[in-house]
Amino acid sequence: MQHLSLRTRTLAHIPALFAVLVASALLTLPSAAGASCAWNLTPTVNPSQNNLLVGVAGSSSSDAWTVGFSASSPRALTLAEHWNGTAWTLAATPNPSSYGNILSAVADLSATNAWAVGKQYVDSSGNPQALILHWDGSVWSVVPAPTLAGSYTNLFRMRAISPTNIWAVGRSYSQSSGLPGPLIEHWNGTTWKIIVSPNLGAFGGSLDAVSATAANDVWVAGGTYTNSSYTSFVTLTEHWNGFKWKIVPSPNANNNDNVLNALVSIAKNDAWAVGDYYTGSIFQTLTERWNGSAWSIVKSPDVGAAGDGIFGVAALSSRSVWAVGESFTASGGGSTLSLKWNGTKWTVVPSPNLAGGNPDVFEDANAVPGGTTFWAAGASFYPSTGRPDQTLAARYVCAASADPWNPGGEGANRPRYRFR
Repeated sequence: MQHLSLRTRTLAHIPALFAVLVASALLTLPSAAGASCAWNLTPTVNPSQNNLLVGVAGSSSSDAWTVGFSASSPRALTLAEHWNGTAWTLAATPNPSSYGNILSAVADLSATNAWAVGKQYVDSSGNPQALILHWDGSVWSVVPAPTLAGSYTNLFRMRAISPTNIWAVGRSYSQSSGLPGPLIEHWNGTTWKIIVSPNLGAFGGSLDAVSATAANDVWVAGGTYTNSSYTSFVTLTEHWNGFKWKIVPSPNANNNDNVLNALVSIAKNDAWAVGDYYTGSIFQTLTERWNGSAWSIVKSPDVGAAGDGIFGVAALSSRSVWAVGESFTASGGGSTLSLKWNGTKWTVVPSPNLAGGNPDVFEDANAVPGGTTFWAAGASFYPSTGRPDQTLAARYVCAASADPWNPGGEGANRPRYRFR
């Protein structure tokens, strides 16, 4: 199994397909006294031979977006699909670069206000600059992204606190030294601006996740590189207090590679950062919790014979947190992975996979505001099989006060605009 971390996984589990592009089932969960909770696969659109979804967000039961890219020849094309409460439909999206365009994340504030970020390739060598799109209720359009002098930029995730307070994070590369660095961009209602973040040391790092509860309580996470070849890394978390970013110490499971791929904030004294760590032979799940004073590792299950990875996380309350990703088989395949925190422990919850024989993965998760619904999105793909790569979206729905892991009901203690 090849594991690409720091969302250097850059659409992670498909290095072979990605290189080519640059160059040229209902499952019902345990029930409790009348509870009705289930994961459902929701049919998605596949506009070309190979398509992948990487980000998902929703503002209501009838308004959600999932984004990614179509692996069309000779270039990758942006992909956005909209959920209207009944079905996913394809939406037209811009592709400003003739070398390739990819969307990595989406923030859905309302039916007439959504954002998506990713990258566009500025040359045939695959050097990227950040790509930002906005939805006004009718069309997706390009919004100018700030540039960093002498650097390439790439955005991986975003988080909307309000229509005038949105954060996006990723990685920059110095064109002269090749040194990677964390990239943080902010929307103030008028323009996007790069916000300076702390110096990570000699080898730099990457930010793969962002979440918040308020304008003065924003978290980002990822990893810090520990060698000059950028093959070794440790966890990284930073906090915004409304005025500046500060690195906050985060633990590592061992002395090997550790990375945080996703974040969700529930309250100022309650947040989760999730990812994976390398044992020396396989990768295993890594979940860390913030208690208002410090991050600590919380034990999480592993089920894959060849390892597991967590790539997305979402929450409706402190007793209802979901982490999603992939479990890897010894034969090189994989299946979707979903874990649930019930306030006491993490448990594995069976999750659906597409038929057809390709390994499946969840790349992102989102909780719909004011309800009991979670979305997960990803893909069914594996280049060596020769079968098409297909988009995948699943919805976990619980009737109010009917979740067997949360009998008191879900939806409290959750900011209006949370999507990561």
